[in-house]
This record gives sequence, structure tokens and C-alpha cells, in this order.
Amino acid sequence: SVIGVDYNVKTITVDNTKVALQLWDTAGQERYRSITKQFFRKADGVIVMYDITAKDTFTTVKQWLRSIEETTGENVPVLLLGNKTDNEKEREVPVGMGEHLAK
Repeated sequence: SVIGVDYNVKTITVDNTKVALQLWDTAGQERYRSITKQFFRKADGVIVMYDITAKDTFTTVKQWLRSIEETTGENVPVLLLGNKTDNEKEREVPVGMGEHLAK
């Protein structure tokens, strides 16, 4: 679990071109929403992740998606990921719900 904002840069090569990925992990906390809006404006893509074993994290995904759309318009690709899929016994978010929201 992240406390505050965790920031990492990862350089990868895509089609013989070096690309720097700036990864900002806010742990989905409401208090960082105004800060993250600044990063959304400059983002080439956004990853939104929720915990499949905690339905409340999926509920807040909808708020984050609205925030991203309000800040960037609809031109920024968003990747929706459900984590902890190895913990199927404790799943609270059905696969279909995640798939539906991702479309």
C-alpha cells in the first residue's frame, strides 16, 4: 500500500525508440485528486487500477475515470487493470463488471 505519492521512471525501448515512462502511484486517495489532474493534462496515457477483492476500490474507479475525462477530454488512452487476480476466493468485483467498465 502506498502512503503519499510514489514516483518512478522506467525507460523502455519501443520500435527501436527509447521511451521514458513516468509512473505516479497515488493509491487512489481522494486527497491527491487535484494533484493528479495536473499530470493527466500532460499524460499520453493513464493506468487506473483497482483491487478485485475490494469493491470500494472499483467504485472509486468511476470517479477517477470522470476526473481523467474532465481533465484530458477523450483523447488519452486509459488502461483499466484489476489486480490481485490470484486471490479469486476473495473476489468482490465480478469479471464482467470490470470488462463492462473497460469498454
